[in-house]
Amino acid sequence: MDQQQLCEMITQAVIQRLHAEELPLDIPVEVSARHVHLTAAAVEALFGPGAHLTPKRPLSQPGQFLSEERVRIVTPKGEIAGVAVLGPERPAVQVELSATDARALGVQAPVRLSGDLRGAADVYLVGPAGMLAAPGSAIVARPHIHILPADAERIHVQDGQTVSVSLKGERPLTLDGVAVRVSSKAGLAMHIDWDEANACMLTRHSTARIRIGTAAAPQSLAADAAVPSAADPAVCAAGEHLITEAKARALAARGLRIQIGSGTLITPAAQDVLRHAGAVIIRV
Repeated sequence: MDQQQLCEMITQAVIQRLHAEELPLDIPVEVSARHVHLTAAAVEALFGPGAHLTPKRPLSQPGQFLSEERVRIVTPKGEIAGVAVLGPERPAVQVELSATDARALGVQAPVRLSGDLRGAADVYLVGPAGMLAAPGSAIVARPHIHILPADAERIHVQDGQTVSVSLKGERPLTLDGVAVRVSSKAGLAMHIDWDEANACMLTRHSTARIRIGTAAAPQSLAADAAVPSAADPAVCAAGEHLITEAKARALAARGLRIQIGSGTLITPAAQDVLRHAGAVIIRV
């Protein structure tokens, strides 16, 4: 990449950020403090034979609750006491930390969505009745949005989509890489951890809005449409160094088989346009 290409790419990124549009849905923002999810066997190991989690208060997600029980997270390099246990019981033990918590414990916890324990760190859990080894259980929770299907359809987002979100704290910021989780059992909420909440000086009853025109991760360029036939004439854009959103719309209007150079850059907004159009990109 030469200097001119880099300048063009940065300019387009700035333009997209300035002209990003917020979707018309105010999403309540909740701070998810460090907590653990336990299996039924783990509950008995930590709190005694026959023990069950005791609901203290319900959470925003239907069926989930904060329990009366607390545990201590222990590693060879540190420990954190009084950690909340959320119910009901789950199929796997999961420990959700902030990045600051992970550093305090001296573990390398990956950023993951709940349920994804690939590469998760090893910790120990201590309760009043015993200690439990929890290998591959500790993650840093990825920021995410829970949303009902009707709301998702109204603002045109899909389950598993990655979006950018404007947080409306005292120090507003835009957070990229936020996962959308669509479910008929969801309660509308965005979940972030204390590191992210402190970064924007989140206030009580703060809300967020999804932004379009900023970084978003497309699934595949032809994910939403049938693949154009190889017999269709190709639109040549091999001379373009950078495909912007406007250029992508113009190219898609001419045809859905688009030839570009091997070093051509495509902005995230342009990728989104081409994906929704069902375009196939051919690098030459």
